[in-house]
Amino acid sequence: MKEKIENKLNQKPEIKEIFERIFEIKEYEIKLEDPRAKELFPNFLNQKITIVRNKILNAETIFNASRAKRHLPKKSFSLKDDYDPFCRNDLTVNDELGSLENESAKIVSNISKMTPFHSVLYFKKHELDDLNEKDFLSAFDLAHLWFQKIEEKFKTKTSILIWNYNYRSGASIYHTHFQLLSFYHTPMKFEFLKNKLEEYQKNFKGDYFEDLFKVLSFLGLAKEEKGLKIFLSLTPIKEREIDFLGEFKGENVLSFWNYLKKLRSFGFENFNFLYLVNSEKIKNIAFLVDRGESHKIVSDFGSLEVFMNSVVSYDPFELAEKIF
Repeated sequence: MKEKIENKLNQKPEIKEIFERIFEIKEYEIKLEDPRAKELFPNFLNQKITIVRNKILNAETIFNASRAKRHLPKKSFSLKDDYDPFCRNDLTVNDELGSLENESAKIVSNISKMTPFHSVLYFKKHELDDLNEKDFLSAFDLAHLWFQKIEEKFKTKTSILIWNYNYRSGASIYHTHFQLLSFYHTPMKFEFLKNKLEEYQKNFKGDYFEDLFKVLSFLGLAKEEKGLKIFLSLTPIKEREIDFLGEFKGENVLSFWNYLKKLRSFGFENFNFLYLVNSEKIKNIAFLVDRGESHKIVSDFGSLEVFMNSVVSYDPFELAEKIF
């Protein structure tokens, strides 16, 4: 991966300068020296560990594609809703705005809140596979209406849409739904991001995301579709992270929908999605990450992820070939 990036960057010094301003790459070749390794672990004899640092955002990820070949315990898995309040109106309550709905979705109060204003948008169709692009577009329109009304009525500062799809992503209800959150303050992660973006502008007289897009698109890791910029992260928080820049309305929603369908066709069974709708000086940034296969019982988050940095088992260039 390091060699691939360096060979490409050497073709264009001005892009290389921006890349080295943002990123730092270390790479190590590891060999299993024990004589029995060739017989017992032929897929792990030679490994390459690549460590990518984003020096602007203080992020670091360890890549090792051989980790995808590990034996992981599995169990039979069937999706079952033991509790689905969204198919029964008598098990939901209205939120601060009363009742908002359209032909595809409805918004109700989240009964266990994480923010002062926290509601759930659920689709009237139970299964994600039953949705079409019109349903998806209508749901985002309804979500934007909720955020607008909440911000106007309660003067909140930050609005976020999250989508935890399937149980492995942390969802407690299988029925497809978004969570809508609005804060009176800016969460620390986005406060940090805002400060780093301002610092980058001051130091380098440029926009961080524009420079990042310029570098990643040159490497084949980013693409623009109409008003939506799509980035494959070089410092992913977990497997196959894809980031988006642009307002999730109209054609942008449809572009995201088409990418999501493509991703699900080759393994996005569980995923986390977060869309920063609006905040102080930053907005319209979204993050999508794969949480693995449903039947794997081992969590993909270990001690390094909790306390230090991310560890992943994919090559972003291979992912780029699949989706771009």
